[in-house]
Amino acid sequence: MSVTFGLEPFGRIIPELPALSMDHFNEVAADKSFPPVIDFNWYLDMEKINILKTFSARSNGILVGYLLYFLTKSRHYEMMEAFADTVYLRPEYRGGAGLVSNGKAFFEFAQNRLVKMVAPGVKLRVHNKMKAMFAEDRGGIKRLMESMDYKHTDDLYTKVIIAV
Repeated sequence: MSVTFGLEPFGRIIPELPALSMDHFNEVAADKSFPPVIDFNWYLDMEKINILKTFSARSNGILVGYLLYFLTKSRHYEMMEAFADTVYLRPEYRGGAGLVSNGKAFFEFAQNRLVKMVAPGVKLRVHNKMKAMFAEDRGGIKRLMESMDYKHTDDLYTKVIIAV
């Protein structure tokens, strides 16, 4: 299936996002007791101050994936940092022609666009929680990121506390 990648305003994907993000949640959420409630206005505010970058994957004009990055000044280095907030590509679009999957092509597209946006460079960060989108039997997110010269640098521990 043919997929086209783009950089577009977050507001343009909002009408298609609820259904796609629910598919994303159903596939990857470790804890299904908290369904997603996306704060669209917050994302739009982040875009207005040039922090949010929204990459889309479309097939015949229909949104089939998204990759959102937050672009901020590094607090430790003389460069910008781009943190992948979330990525999703419908399972039927994850394959691809030849040796490059659409998942890898999607990251490469975003990476190339982000590098052109900033100088002198950008530190790209992708959390390993995104592993669910990449088949573990083919090496998963680790193999994908390492094939793109990313280095495994940290892990994250999470705890949810509910106030009573």
